[in-house]
Amino acid sequence: MKYIRIAAGFLLSCALAGCATTADDIADTKPVFTAVTERSATEYVQCVSDEWAEYGPIDQADLFRGRRLIVQSAGRPTYVLDAVKDRGNMKVRVYGNASADQQRLINAAADCL
Repeated sequence: MKYIRIAAGFLLSCALAGCATTADDIADTKPVFTAVTERSATEYVQCVSDEWAEYGPIDQADLFRGRRLIVQSAGRPTYVLDAVKDRGNMKVRVYGNASADQQRLINAAADCL
């Protein structure tokens, strides 16, 4: 019983502190960058992936009508980029928690538009 309380307390404090444990958790937050590109999702995500490679391991995943790019740090996702086709436009959204690298990650995403 003691361990359940500890685990529940940790999860609650993590949720209140804004800890995200999955890419979907991060993508459920307010985007830190939004834009539209004329590139395909695959081209755009590859460009950003090349730029973001120095910030940690990168994973890519298919989305319905697009692609997702996930930057990891210490074994958990820290930034997520979604490039999804919507009404004829390729919409780009970057999600993540504030960090010292945030502006450089955003600049790299903007440079690939």
